[in-house]
Amino acid sequence: MDYFYAYNKSILYKYYLHCLKHLILRLSKKYDCEFIIASYTVNNNSFSASKTIEDLIDALKNNVERLDLYVKKPRTLIDSLRLCSSADIVVTSFMHAGIAALSAGVPTLFILPKLDIKALDVIRYLNLAINNFFIDMFDPTSLRSDNVLNLLENIIKNLEYYKSVVTRAIDKALPDAQHFVDDAVKLVM
Repeated sequence: MDYFYAYNKSILYKYYLHCLKHLILRLSKKYDCEFIIASYTVNNNSFSASKTIEDLIDALKNNVERLDLYVKKPRTLIDSLRLCSSADIVVTSFMHAGIAALSAGVPTLFILPKLDIKALDVIRYLNLAINNFFIDMFDPTSLRSDNVLNLLENIIKNLEYYKSVVTRAIDKALPDAQHFVDDAVKLVM
């Protein structure tokens, strides 16, 4: 929610919720699936992730009984990693949750502003196709549930392929990332 207000795009927030609601409903009709909605923030102000989860559940209120829908609040980094690694696919508006999922070899669709280039940098660094792993949350056409559903269905139909693509990308990037960790350890020592 805070992205919409930080980038002065608050008018798109309800459309974002509408698209997520329809995406969840369409996936639940088509696939035997479980949805885990997680908040990675401890803040409960009116712009927080927790508030967005409340808004999404409120939008789904007439359908919640027939959905396998769980709300989780990971308390530690280990909890987050376990949650992300247990999924077949992660759809996230949290860059760090997406990185955790990718590091576990889980195909991840980031729904973030294209203006916030950090997630795009991670996807590019891993040499993954941006069109397969990123949706601009401020682009109403890209955000349409049909578009997101098509991306997810492609991943679902080719799940093993996408898992191997992500795993290979992570395995290839780890040695470079390890150099930064080693350098940081040397500096601390």
